[in-house]
Amino acid sequence: MKDDIPYHYICHLAKFLPDRKASKTGPKPISKIIILTELYKLFKYNCGWRNIEHSSTCRNYLYEMQRRGYFKKFFNLITQDFTEKRLSKTIIDSSDIISYRTNGLVRCSGKYHNYCIKMSVEFPSDYIPVSYSIDRGSSSDSQILDKMI
Repeated sequence: MKDDIPYHYICHLAKFLPDRKASKTGPKPISKIIILTELYKLFKYNCGWRNIEHSSTCRNYLYEMQRRGYFKKFFNLITQDFTEKRLSKTIIDSSDIISYRTNGLVRCSGKYHNYCIKMSVEFPSDYIPVSYSIDRGSSSDSQILDKMI
């Protein structure tokens, strides 16, 4: 399974994110590498929370890192060098991230009629992310494209 998952990216992200604290009693916390690997499988294969290991721990860790803004900081950190120069050819991909109605970004999508957040990523032919945009689920791809360009 490690051949399928970009393990060096997961290790790089794990160095950036804070460690999980161990309680004074009870078992040791699950490793960040294991949590990030399971989250990667969830996002890549869209297999659902029930089909990954340690689903409640992964969900709580993901929500806490989103609340603290660590994923946004990490993405800004890896893309800041690429945003200075504009590339001639790029690929923009938008995807819906299904979510509960917890904040103003979560809206009903027009395509599948589910509540989601829309994430768009721009990358060149070597597949290194250049920029990204997180928008409401109800916004159209053409509006997001205009905003990114």
